[in-house]
Amino acid sequence: MKTTKRIFCIFLALLFALLVGCKDNSLPVDRVVAETDTHRVFYSNEKCYIEFFEDLKYSGKSNLLSIEEVTAVKVQNADELCKKIVENDFTFKEKQMIYYATTDENGNLERCIFDIEKMYQPVFPENTELKHLVWHGLPYYLYVARYAESFLVYVSYYEKDYYSEVYKREITDEIAKLETSDSYTVTQLKDKNAVEYRSDINKYVIYDIEKDGKDITVKEEYHISDIYIDVVSETVPYNINIYVTEGDLCYTVCVADCYFLFDEHPTEEWLLSFGVEPYVPAGE
Repeated sequence: MKTTKRIFCIFLALLFALLVGCKDNSLPVDRVVAETDTHRVFYSNEKCYIEFFEDLKYSGKSNLLSIEEVTAVKVQNADELCKKIVENDFTFKEKQMIYYATTDENGNLERCIFDIEKMYQPVFPENTELKHLVWHGLPYYLYVARYAESFLVYVSYYEKDYYSEVYKREITDEIAKLETSDSYTVTQLKDKNAVEYRSDINKYVIYDIEKDGKDITVKEEYHISDIYIDVVSETVPYNINIYVTEGDLCYTVCVADCYFLFDEHPTEEWLLSFGVEPYVPAGE
């Protein structure tokens, strides 16, 4: 009799731990979008979260991904990505990636994903071919395209709070580092009210644009020394990164290796021809 009671108590304890550990994420659940035996997608305070009910922790190793384990969800369009999230149609490695991107060091659900009910698609100029859509489990997704069969363009949509983190890291903190570095001289340029940060081997030109209700920051990187094996130029950037906010809409455009096609600086009109627009699901 005592053995039976002990087994029953252990069963209840395990069941309680399973229920609490899996579904009590301490976040208020305003609305459940999808739920299966292994996951749930819900909204809390107007943000979208994905929660897994299975054990996705690494066994006997650090939570940090090694180079061999780095993975990403790669699809062709927003419909496919949304469907995967709703149906939990991921490989085990993809689930682990998403799990560690959305939880803290104790495994508690901490970070939202993007709004799956309000997705965006890229707007490209002519001669641009969309390759795929990539998601790393974070509150942003990335479209990869090739322009004129010459270089890649990356258009990323961000949740507003996460965009603030990215902007601080890639613009605010970067400017502070350049301004205090002994390797760079800082020059205020008249053209576009831009600031140039120049070293012996490279330079950055950073400036702001306001157009059509959008706040835009442009960061251009140039290779200006023969130490580089690629094209060295004072006028054609190596990379151009564009940061755009329009109300709550936040996205970036990265033009990588544009010296493959241009022999002079791309026009502002061409740069701003890349953007995003609301995504309309298939059949609507």
